[in-house]
Amino acid sequence: SIKSTTVTNVAMIVSLVPVVLIWAGVRRFAEPVSLKLLALVATALAGTALVLFGSASVPTWSLRGDGLAVLALLFFSAQMALAKEARQKVGALEFQAVAWIVAMVVVTPPAVLTGGGLSLPDATAWLWVAALVAVPGSGHLLMNWAHKHVRITVSSMALLGAPPLTMVLAAIFLDEPIKIAQVAGGVIVIAALTGVIRRDLQITARYSTGIG
Repeated sequence: SIKSTTVTNVAMIVSLVPVVLIWAGVRRFAEPVSLKLLALVATALAGTALVLFGSASVPTWSLRGDGLAVLALLFFSAQMALAKEARQKVGALEFQAVAWIVAMVVVTPPAVLTGGGLSLPDATAWLWVAALVAVPGSGHLLMNWAHKHVRITVSSMALLGAPPLTMVLAAIFLDEPIKIAQVAGGVIVIAALTGVIRRDLQITARYSTGIG
């Protein structure tokens, strides 16, 4: 997906996990979902649509790439729901270690078949691998830790903070152009995320004081 379309589009589409996980939050984990939360999710969705609209004229945009990103969204949503359920019984480190081992077993065969066989990476490639483990890997670990302590509707909304940052980094390192519509959409998404976090803090405060 990242090779087929803009990095910003991939980040924005995958960040729609909260929309998919609302159903799981209500049915599987009995989490409260108010009209205010639904309105904030709808606002974030509108901001995402604006980003996608703004990037449609970018040369690196691709409908196929966006479609692959939608598939990634569905798989990632399932992963988050299963991770939250598993974290009720398993520690974050143990869960992540098992997840990575299983991922290696599943991904290695097709990678070997489609990549022309195995080859020993050079020093630069190993540095990038180490960076991927240290930075995104730490992010996954923190998210897996949070699953036991934070409602899934809230933790999934936190992912919406990534696309605007991704948009800026893609412009800096990959020379992807930023359109005004993308900036406006990113601002809307961040505003909606702020509203969700404030709402969750208010709910937590009410429960801690014995109200509701």
